[in-house]
Amino acid sequence: MKLRFTRYGLTCVLLAISAAATAQAPYPAKPVTTVVPFSTGGSTDLVARLMGQTMSPSLGQPVVVDNRLGGGGAVGWSHHVAGHQGGIARLVC
Repeated sequence: MKLRFTRYGLTCVLLAISAAATAQAPYPAKPVTTVVPFSTGGSTDLVARLMGQTMSPSLGQPVVVDNRLGGGGAVGWSHHVAGHQGGIARLVC
């Protein structure tokens, strides 16, 4: 009898989880920002832009490269740590 209730409870939990997973919006739903803490035109910037061009079609969202130079990368790091209001942020070092 206890085994029957356990199976029933497990089935209900799995159905609830699968229903919640299918109801979610596709990821990412907002643009992706890549923060580069170094100057424009450098090797890090070039790699970030190439990664963005490669990732954009598969994600279905634009990938924007945001160069924040100064302080040996500290400005870019602090900008990334502060977070972004409008989407997803990545940091390329």
